[in-house]
Amino acid sequence: MATRKAKNTKSEIDLLKPVKVPEIKIDDKDCFGNMWNPQDKDCSICADAEVCGIIYQEHHIKPKREKFEKEETPLDLMNFNKVEWDKIVQLVKRYQEEGSPLLFDELVDVVCNYASTKDRVTAEIYITKILPEYNLVEKGGQICNS
Repeated sequence: MATRKAKNTKSEIDLLKPVKVPEIKIDDKDCFGNMWNPQDKDCSICADAEVCGIIYQEHHIKPKREKFEKEETPLDLMNFNKVEWDKIVQLVKRYQEEGSPLLFDELVDVVCNYASTKDRVTAEIYITKILPEYNLVEKGGQICNS
């Protein structure tokens, strides 16, 4: 792995125009574009700190953010108002009539689907708080009418 080493000469890149990152050559053995940290002593005195930060963002930060956005729903996009509790209550009744109550984990899956989230912990908290409003209770991992 590369070690940080401040550069003494600045690259000939006009920062007043958009930087074309693919055109900039990066050596994996060099810290340039790979280890950017503006709080590090060597990075703070490096002549190419700005360009290094732009390259680091493009190669390291953006891919992580895109991966996170594909796999997770941000909390501000989660919407528990979409949960159709009337349908869930009917589902609970139907399951009880068939002799196999709706499991809490199944309910969490249903609520997560309605709310467009994969955050099961938040969904569980929401479910626990809202069950009494619909005369439902959780007993031993099963959802029943109270």
